[in-house]
Amino acid sequence: MNPGKQVLIAVLALSLLAGCGDKPQEEKIEAQLYELRTRPQGRVEALPRFPEPVIAKYTQQQQRDPFTPNQQLALRFQGSGSGLKPDLNRPRSTLEQWGLDELAFRGSLQKGREIRALILTPDNQLIAVQVGDHLGRDYGAVRQILPDQVQLVELIADSSGQWQERDQTLSLSR
Repeated sequence: MNPGKQVLIAVLALSLLAGCGDKPQEEKIEAQLYELRTRPQGRVEALPRFPEPVIAKYTQQQQRDPFTPNQQLALRFQGSGSGLKPDLNRPRSTLEQWGLDELAFRGSLQKGREIRALILTPDNQLIAVQVGDHLGRDYGAVRQILPDQVQLVELIADSSGQWQERDQTLSLSR
């Protein structure tokens, strides 16, 4: 190795070692740490006293459980219904997985007397439906297809468990 490189390495090593041996700075830091350790510590106040909670007694053991159907109400409505109910055994169509507010009527196709409505789904599928097809989460069935709207009827359960018809319309959207 050449003597110039040896001198350069020696100078670098000495300057690195000189940076590690700063005693006055180290003593200054130790003095600050000692001061912090001996400084009086703060005092944490005790938690406030909270009033004792009022323990309520449950006195409704003899009452009907609100989470089970009322048998007397069910018996009163049994047989007095309109006879409407959805066919739960039929296979559900693709369009029944979305609510009507998520579906869009985009147009209609007609060939002779047969007319079909084009329904756009949230996942951008365009599906053709005809009168009698089902769509929507509430057991909706297409009743009529007009050039600017699709009329359907849904079956909705009321508070007594009876099924009621509700007319709905999907209007043409762009």
